[in-house]
Amino acid sequence: MKEMEKYYVQINFDDTGKFGDKFINEFNSDDKKKKIVYINPKVPIEKFVRHEELSKMEKLILMMQMVDKELVKEIAGDDNDLKKVADVICKNLEQNPIVKEIVKKLEHDISKAEENVRE
Repeated sequence: MKEMEKYYVQINFDDTGKFGDKFINEFNSDDKKKKIVYINPKVPIEKFVRHEELSKMEKLILMMQMVDKELVKEIAGDDNDLKKVADVICKNLEQNPIVKEIVKKLEHDISKAEENVRE
């Protein structure tokens, strides 16, 4: 039986826009078996604030940055996969005080972004 070749994807989160303003920026590596992906978590936040339509992946990344359970569930909407993720996120929000502090910081950043959009 022929053995399948192994390929690797390195995923990085970068909200600085250093690698472009797109949500997902992909780059080839020097190693032909490796692809490098940069996800900009700021993009879905900005789209959410502007009430723009979000892709499923953007919703997922956005949900992971929220602390408000109702907002997490609202973002998940009727999508069964996202509802399952929302349940896990909400459960962990209840259990992990460090996560709560991190998410409070993110919520603060989101409210600042909303203020900037209004201006």
